[in-house]
Amino acid sequence: MRTLGYGSAVRLIACREDERVFHGKENSDGDFFYFYSCLFFDMHLRLPFIEFQIDVLRTLNVAPSQLHPNSWGYIQAFVVMVRPWLFGLQLLYFYNSLGHALMLGEVGYL
Repeated sequence: MRTLGYGSAVRLIACREDERVFHGKENSDGDFFYFYSCLFFDMHLRLPFIEFQIDVLRTLNVAPSQLHPNSWGYIQAFVVMVRPWLFGLQLLYFYNSLGHALMLGEVGYL
């Protein structure tokens, strides 16, 4: 994470065998969250999020760590696909590319 420029803001520590990603803060003094490291290394997700990513998370009413890496991959692919056309990263285009299944609640993998 240091090479990505987040060394002072993000600390990457491997989970112990008895830890799970759904554990709460418990008695920890500092603020933290669990996240899949492959998102930063393989899918080139960067902090802070761009406005489009924030809009998607707000619309879905989820925290960044609640999305499966495949869902992040879809979001990242959409960002890469529309960036050259410069027509703006609108939620409408994103949801139209997903089809109506998401709007009808038929997609459960997000």
